[in-house]
Amino acid sequence: MRDIAAYLPFAVAFFLLLISMVAFRIYYPYSSSSNDFRHIFPAITPLVLLAVAGLLGLRNRKPLFVIAVVVLVAFAASGLLFQVITLAALLGV
Repeated sequence: MRDIAAYLPFAVAFFLLLISMVAFRIYYPYSSSSNDFRHIFPAITPLVLLAVAGLLGLRNRKPLFVIAVVVLVAFAASGLLFQVITLAALLGV
């Protein structure tokens, strides 16, 4: 928590990217390019940095640290599984 100013640019970047993506989908709901996931990729980097910083802040709180690690690993695994299933569907496997 003492370095909260160091993470502020990442938080601002993430929320600006998220708000711009939501606004785009509101203003152009039936556009062919507004409903795919390629617009979220720029927001992943600041989100990952904030998640890791939060995880490091929980190092001395063992139960919360374990829960946070389980949640982050489950999130990463589900994202990877989604990509694999999508790629398999595209390749016709």
